[in-house]
Amino acid sequence: DVKIPDEDVKNLKTVGDAADYILKHQG
Repeated sequence: DVKIPDEDVKNLKTVGDAADYILKHQG
């Protein structure tokens, strides 16, 4: 699982934003 820091969560307005964040940080 990808743990998203709280300060980053505030910037993720949509599910698409969250999915994109997770994809970028999986590698």
